[in-house]
Amino acid sequence: MLRSLITFFSAAFVILGNEFIPPAVLFLFSIVVHYFFTPQFTLIIEENAGLSNNQIYAAATTYLRTKISYSSKSKRIKVSKTDRQEKLTIDMVVGEVVIDHFENIELKCKLNEEKEEKKDSKVTKPHIYFTLAFDKRYEKDVLEAYLPHVITRFEEIQKEEKEKMRTIKLYSRDYGRVGPGGEWASINLEHPATFEKLAMDPEQKRSLIVDLDRFVIRKELYKKVGKIWKRWYLLYGPPGTGKSSLIAAIANYLKFNIYDLNLSGGRYSDLELRKTLLSTSNRSILVIEDIDCEAELEDREQENNSDTSFIKFTLSGLLNIIDGLWSSCGDRANYCVHDQS
Repeated sequence: MLRSLITFFSAAFVILGNEFIPPAVLFLFSIVVHYFFTPQFTLIIEENAGLSNNQIYAAATTYLRTKISYSSKSKRIKVSKTDRQEKLTIDMVVGEVVIDHFENIELKCKLNEEKEEKKDSKVTKPHIYFTLAFDKRYEKDVLEAYLPHVITRFEEIQKEEKEKMRTIKLYSRDYGRVGPGGEWASINLEHPATFEKLAMDPEQKRSLIVDLDRFVIRKELYKKVGKIWKRWYLLYGPPGTGKSSLIAAIANYLKFNIYDLNLSGGRYSDLELRKTLLSTSNRSILVIEDIDCEAELEDREQENNSDTSFIKFTLSGLLNIIDGLWSSCGDRANYCVHDQS
C-alpha cells in the first residue's frame, strides 16, 4: 500500500513539478524515493554448497578484505597477524556492513552468523553467510558481471599472496659428487640483498628494475615476434664489487630460484652440459660462474683432436645450448652470466 502511494505521488510530482513545486523540493523528494523506496534485492552467499565449500563465499571473504578500509559503514574490524606474516590481516566482523561499488552499482555486503542446533546433540554449530544487497534493477549485472569479477580478483589475490610466501631456492651441482645425470641439490636462499639495500647507481638500478618488469610481462610479445622468452645479463668486475649481491637482489625481486653452475674443473661434454641446463626449472636464474677464468673452452678443431677420455664442452656447444634451438625448451628463465675478470 505504501509503495503504491509513493508511486502515485511520484507521478503527480512529475506532472505538476515544473509549475507548482520548487526544484529543491523535487530534488529532495527524488533522494528520499531512491534511498528508501527503491526495490532492493538480496543475495545470500553461504559458507558451504552442500558437502563442498562454496567458492563464491571464499572469494567474497578474501575480496571484501580489500574493501574494508574504504567503507564508511564499518565501525568495527577484526585484525590478526602470525609470526610469518609481514602485514596485518583485516577481516569483517559479524553484523558489520561493507560498501562496495562496481561500475554504477552500490552493493552492501554484510557478514551474518546464526546458531544452529544439531539434532540429537547439544552442540551448536554457527551458520555463517554473507548477504549482498543492491538495487533490484542490477540483478543481472551482479550475477553475470560482479560475482565473476569477485572470483577473478580472488584468484589474482591468491596468486599474489602465494608469490610473496614463496621460498626462493639456491641450487648447486657438484659434478664430482653427483656424476653425469645427477640431481641439483638445494638450500633456502636467505640472502638479505634487495634493490632498496643495494649500493648501486640510482639511474642504473631504476633502469634494471624497469627492464626486469618489462621482461616478465612480455611473454606473449616474445612469442609474437619469434624470440625465446629469456634474458641475459653479463656481470663483470673484481671480487667484492657486488655481483653476487645483485643476483640475489634480482632473485628476491622476481621470486625466482637460482641455479649456480660452476664450469671450472667439471668434465662436461656438450651433451652433459645440455642435460644439466635442461634440468633447471622454469622461473629461474641460471648463474654461470667465472665463465672465462678456469673453464677450458675448446673450439671445434681442438675437440676433434682431443682425448675422448677427458671430454670438455666446446665454446660453440655452449653458445648453442644457451642461445640456440635448445634454449627454447622451457617456459621462463632469467639467465645471468657471472664473469669475474
